[in-house]
Amino acid sequence: MEANRLKRIHYYFRLGLTNNEMITALFELDNITLSKRHLKRLMGNEGLFRRKNHSDLLDVAMYMYNELGRSGKLHGYRWFHHKLRNNGYNIDRETVRNLLQLLDPEGEEFDNTVLQWNTHRISRSRLHPEPFGRPTMMYFAPRTYLTREFSNHVKLDELEVCREECRLKDDFPCSQEVFELYCVLMNEQNWLPPTSPQEAGSGSVSKGSYQKLAQGPLMTS
Repeated sequence: MEANRLKRIHYYFRLGLTNNEMITALFELDNITLSKRHLKRLMGNEGLFRRKNHSDLLDVAMYMYNELGRSGKLHGYRWFHHKLRNNGYNIDRETVRNLLQLLDPEGEEFDNTVLQWNTHRISRSRLHPEPFGRPTMMYFAPRTYLTREFSNHVKLDELEVCREECRLKDDFPCSQEVFELYCVLMNEQNWLPPTSPQEAGSGSVSKGSYQKLAQGPLMTS
């Protein structure tokens, strides 16, 4: 129990959640109740500090340099900050931004990763009454923002009906009768089977061919 609680605290700390958000997440997602004072004491015992015990700057720079040689070049300092936190580095965002400017001065910022989006903070708007907060907390703990969950839960039997209706009944992509009609037409017109949806859509069908289809099943020898 204690090991699992500390594991979850470490996880939420790496996500960059505030103390209040961590307390809410522990209660809503893990059924763990902690006071703010108790949480701070546990974090202190585990060495989880946001403003001290920062990781060695050279280690952080080397990690970022290696990531820039891979997919990291496509991302910005916010993504790097989350990546570093998830890998156990304790560093502030401003330091990461300054390091990235030195290591990759021509890099562009793309906020397109799931983790970065889910854990970033949406600021409150004075002009528009839009949702604000961290998306991950807004989704899992909507009561924190005085609202409720709006997701629509679908019954398993309803999902099974959808799967059954979308599943091919046999080896034909359409009704067997229509499939046989098109096979006859392809033979008459010397058409080759298409190799892609685009090729199938661009094929021309003569007016006489449509008329034959409309007349009903064709007799074949």
